[in-house]
Amino acid sequence: MRTRKRIVSLLLAVVMIFGSLGNSIIAETIPSDTLTEPMATETSLEIEQDQPHETEPLPTEPAPTEPAPTEPAPTEPAPTEPAATEPAATEPLVTEPLPTEPQATESEANDPVVTEPAKEAPLETKAPEAEETKPELLKDLYIFYVDGVEADRQDVTHGDLLEFPELKSREPDFTFEGWFIAGLDTSLDPTKPIAVDTGGQVIEVRAVFTKVEPEPVDEEAYGPQVPYAPVLLPGSMSRMARSFSTMAAASTHEVDASTPDASLAAGQFKLSKSAALVPGKVNEWDVTLRVTGRQSETYSDIVLVIDRSGSMAGNKLTQAKAAANLFIDTVLSMPNTRIAVVSYSDSITRHGSAPYFSSNAATLKGYVNSLSANGFTHTQGGLRAAREILGNHALSGARKTIVLLSDGLPNRSYEGSGSAAVTAAIGEANAARSNGYSVYAIGLMLDASGQSTMMSIGDTGKYYYTDNPANLTPIFLAIAGSISSAVTAATVTDPMASGFIIADTGTITKTGASSTANYDSGTLTWTFPSLTQPTGTVNVLYEEVKYRIVITEDTPFASGSMPANGATPMNFTDASGASSTNYFPIPEVDPVFVTLDKILLDVNGESVSSTESFTVNIGG
Repeated sequence: MRTRKRIVSLLLAVVMIFGSLGNSIIAETIPSDTLTEPMATETSLEIEQDQPHETEPLPTEPAPTEPAPTEPAPTEPAPTEPAATEPAATEPLVTEPLPTEPQATESEANDPVVTEPAKEAPLETKAPEAEETKPELLKDLYIFYVDGVEADRQDVTHGDLLEFPELKSREPDFTFEGWFIAGLDTSLDPTKPIAVDTGGQVIEVRAVFTKVEPEPVDEEAYGPQVPYAPVLLPGSMSRMARSFSTMAAASTHEVDASTPDASLAAGQFKLSKSAALVPGKVNEWDVTLRVTGRQSETYSDIVLVIDRSGSMAGNKLTQAKAAANLFIDTVLSMPNTRIAVVSYSDSITRHGSAPYFSSNAATLKGYVNSLSANGFTHTQGGLRAAREILGNHALSGARKTIVLLSDGLPNRSYEGSGSAAVTAAIGEANAARSNGYSVYAIGLMLDASGQSTMMSIGDTGKYYYTDNPANLTPIFLAIAGSISSAVTAATVTDPMASGFIIADTGTITKTGASSTANYDSGTLTWTFPSLTQPTGTVNVLYEEVKYRIVITEDTPFASGSMPANGATPMNFTDASGASSTNYFPIPEVDPVFVTLDKILLDVNGESVSSTESFTVNIGG
């Protein structure tokens, strides 16, 4: 017994000397001499968690001989209970970790078990939320224009931030004012989310630039006749007109305005602008802008793709046939043009036989008139048939075009139905574009999803929509003209000079069923898709707009003639397909100014001051 006690005392001394090793040695020695079985298991749990790499020696208790003279001694007296009285001093060392670390590790180990079901509950509750958020369909389409040319388009849902296209610096001549929604004077804030109320809206956003004005004129040095000159620069345009102040390069297809119509070559055009005094009127002029061009003589192969699904039954198909027949007559009046007809529902029909193209109007209109409505909408199939006809049978070097008319969302495809059919139809249109084919898309009486799909199918600027079947005719005519027109997709910005206005917007007249002319804040904006009006010369067409201007009280006094307008650019696509900006000439007018001086004379003929007022009437 004494020997054993001495051994235990010796062990305790070693523990005191090697303090850093004490915890591990006591944790292994105490259970063998003094602690019961449950306490030993708790200690082993602590060791396993705090020192995982030391858990391997724990099961090998029979090998206490390795730690030299220390562990063999405690393993022998394991059954002796008297030794428990002396290590009482060591019990605090053992009990310190017991209430803390083992309990902490147990709770930590249990936490994942408790929280796992809690995580599952929110996942189950989110499922209905995902179904309720289906109003993701509420989208608006934002189309961004820079200098009248489309730069980007974005589908925007409620709460989205717009990503504005990058702009090139235009300092020092022009200052960027911001991005403006067409027709509004408030710029868009890039940090504010977009609100989408009903969805399905197409919103035009334009980059607006301000012309840096020249230094003000010294009136004392140059007199009152000079000030009108500097204000006749593009800086006098309305805010929306300034977006066209700097444009794309000028088209080389323009010729002098004095060139006779018969002398125009294929693809050439001319711009003219005049101001004529209104007979019987003083200081009123009729201004006329005219664009004249000869159609391109490039060979053109066109595939007309018509939806004949069940939803097209009735007036829709009747109007579609009438518009398509007029399209055929109009297009075939152009030189070097052929047309093929494809119709589709849940089946696809290539009308006629290979090569399918024809220049015979009667044959083509016979195909169109034979159509009847039934079945589903396999838009992908119709587009693929058109693409294959162009790829296999179109003339080499010809301009290749697909014109699609549909009234519904695609619901059948080679990949499946539903959303797969929509994706497949858009993918087929993208494939046609990658082949170098132009794709026009005409939407008839579509919901927001249908409009968005058809817009994605058509090329940029080549999507048309109407909710009235009677409007299909002008749309088809516009497309027919744009296929070989010398000028297409034109926007003309015409600012009035300082002191001139269009007093009566009822005097504004224009040609072309699809053209527009709007006057706002001193600027007339005129648009037309192509040249459609015959001049009397074969293949030479024109478009025209007229309006009347008058002077105002702010018209600067000047001797001689003065410009009636500011710089007037036209943004358009020329016959070669290039985006271009060319300018109209600026006409000059000669206003009549009357100056009245009131002088009161006394009986001696001397002038005297007077506050008496009187009225002078001037008759014409």
